[in-house]
Amino acid sequence: MEDIRKDEKVITATNKLKKEKVEVSINPKMFLLKHFEEELKKLENTKSDNLNEDESKLLEQMKKSFKENIDKYTQAKLDAYMVPLKYNDLQMIKNGILEALKYTQSFNFDEDIRMKAMIREEHTLTVYLSLRKKEDMNKKYYDSLEDIAKEPESTIEELYNIYLENFVLTEEERKNL
Repeated sequence: MEDIRKDEKVITATNKLKKEKVEVSINPKMFLLKHFEEELKKLENTKSDNLNEDESKLLEQMKKSFKENIDKYTQAKLDAYMVPLKYNDLQMIKNGILEALKYTQSFNFDEDIRMKAMIREEHTLTVYLSLRKKEDMNKKYYDSLEDIAKEPESTIEELYNIYLENFVLTEEERKNL
């Protein structure tokens, strides 16, 4: 029985190493969607009895605006493929982490901020280099680093975790190979 479990782990690890791509489909505006839904609930719980006519109109306009944003962000989709990183990609990530470290050291930021900047750089570059357009796998999903920098941290973290789950071996998986 133990041999079967070990074989299963070896197969899982081997499949990760052989994987050429993973289809990714997420809502990159999920955090905004949740924010607007929460704010709309607050507005809907506001009692309009104590408001004058102008305030009531403003409240209704705000509700309408929040509903429009909710509709817009509900439809937001990021459809792409994620591919494993190559050696050159890993070198770019390493260089990006070193640049983040130098930058934070130049401003004498404390250790926690330095670590956060280096982690953010690693995650952002991993997603940037591994995410590809569905219609053309040779093109990166984001045209530039500036484009991915506009994404919320929650989106980058979600994509980074997808990368880890599909392409990075855990310590246990490495031991079993």
